[in-house]
Amino acid sequence: MNYDCLIVDDEVELAETTSEYFNLFNVQTAFVTNVQDCRDFMREHTVSMLLLCLVLISVSYVVSMLVANRIRRISMYALISE
Repeated sequence: MNYDCLIVDDEVELAETTSEYFNLFNVQTAFVTNVQDCRDFMREHTVSMLLLCLVLISVSYVVSMLVANRIRRISMYALISE
């Protein structure tokens, strides 16, 4: 399935609410709450934009930045970091 946006944030309520809001405007959006789920989701789906929280509790800021930089190197995704 194709998605316009994938939100990666461990604050479930924030990610879910933002996803619902985007979907109200026909921006096909999904959310996941950790890096592993992000990897799995991106293997199964096409995503145009990734909204990545850089302060995920499950990983350090440095790891989040490495994930962001790797995504930038291997893809054409628009990457927005909060």
